[in-house]
Amino acid sequence: MSWSLDHLGPMTRTVRDTALLLQAIAGHDPRDAHTSVATPPNYTRGLEDGVRGLRGGCCAATTSTGPTCTRTSGTAANLAFGVLARQGAEIQDVDAPTLDLAAAAWAPFLAEMFEYHRETVRDRWTSTASRPGCVC
Repeated sequence: MSWSLDHLGPMTRTVRDTALLLQAIAGHDPRDAHTSVATPPNYTRGLEDGVRGLRGGCCAATTSTGPTCTRTSGTAANLAFGVLARQGAEIQDVDAPTLDLAAAAWAPFLAEMFEYHRETVRDRWTSTASRPGCVC
């Protein structure tokens, strides 16, 4: 995406695979002064415990009742919260009164992303602008 936002992360098929991969790559890297010297936790511990007794927060602004979501993302969030609740998690409504400021906080990063991809954006805009209805 940009200079300060690009990062590598595990991509796997299952949560267990992600935990195993994270266990393998976590911890101190002597070639990177920014890594912690603390021993990483066991990421596979508790995977079989399920979600019963865990608490999760649901912000109305990020579900189908809020102003900052699409119908698709709101529906997906509500379905996920429903699954978690049926499996024993306690889902609580939470308030995020400053959520509307998130877009302003991202503005510098958006400018950086645009600068990083300036040629791609310019080339795509030029090549697609003449095609009616194209927003790619």
